[in-house]
Amino acid sequence: MGKNEEIRALLNEAEEIMQHRVIAEKDGEIYVTPHDAAILNSAAAMEGEGTGMRTYNPDGSICGTGKKIHAVNPDYFFANRYKISGKPGSKKMNLVCGARDNDSFLAIMYGQKDGRLRVSYLPCYVFSRNDEGKIVLEKVTTVSASEFISDFHNSLNHKDMAEILPQIFEGGNDVTAESMPI
Repeated sequence: MGKNEEIRALLNEAEEIMQHRVIAEKDGEIYVTPHDAAILNSAAAMEGEGTGMRTYNPDGSICGTGKKIHAVNPDYFFANRYKISGKPGSKKMNLVCGARDNDSFLAIMYGQKDGRLRVSYLPCYVFSRNDEGKIVLEKVTTVSASEFISDFHNSLNHKDMAEILPQIFEGGNDVTAESMPI
């Protein structure tokens, strides 16, 4: 494979990542897996347009392109626990505790296993489905540490959590890209 074909293949894979494999986009910054970040950074170095100011190493190789691409572990980024509330046959409410702040992240990843949390309450997001079947954020509330430990045992998969994550961000949680526990 010649150099031009390698570059074309790299740019095609970068396009595939941007269309289908971005974990999240927040404040103009892109979050992808470490493997995909390496591909995107390599592709950005090959592109001539729209990548920002190039910075060169002393040996002449490119060391920076100005793009903000972050490598994250999707298991940490989408960490969550939920429980279903509501009566059978009624519009079910899902209470989701997402790892959008450090206390929630520590509670989900470690505190629930050993039964000890460093906070008394955790933020929780109440979701339901409307008549068209779309997921709707009903309200933002809190749950006690004991309720979280005893009742929140299920986890949403990455795809489902990605669907509700934008609503969590818009639901009044003041988490910025810099303070995300990722």
